[in-house]
Amino acid sequence: MTVTNVHTFKSELRKWGRVYGVEVPIDISVVLGIGEHIPVVGRVNGAEFHATLTPTGGAQHRLFVDSTLRRKIKSKVDDELEISMQQDLSNRVPPLPDDLSEALNLLTGARDRFENWPQSRRREILLWIAETTNPETRSRRIARAVVRAMEDT
Repeated sequence: MTVTNVHTFKSELRKWGRVYGVEVPIDISVVLGIGEHIPVVGRVNGAEFHATLTPTGGAQHRLFVDSTLRRKIKSKVDDELEISMQQDLSNRVPPLPDDLSEALNLLTGARDRFENWPQSRRREILLWIAETTNPETRSRRIARAVVRAMEDT
């Protein structure tokens, strides 16, 4: 795994609707990339995590803390969390299966559009295709993935 400089900060756990997380300080957001979804690895109160920082506008990001991590660190809303994180430059996308690769090559531009999707979206589609054991369902999912790629401009 390739990583970059470590960024450490403290922030209170907040809740927005159904999701929990912390505001990343603006100076860290600026260093990592304004307006970008940024994959990170690190520790929250000593517990390891892998996540993606989500831009919130105004040069800031949020780090969402899922229920598994919240239980692990025994935290609740308004608790102060100590976060140490760094940008994760490793490739999180599973390899492209041959059948999807062949389908993407059938339509001009489909492969380029698919590969221009963010890593998180490609990963989601590849895992969705891989999770089925039924060959007919797999074929339908591949066809839908190609259509989605062509619909994106």
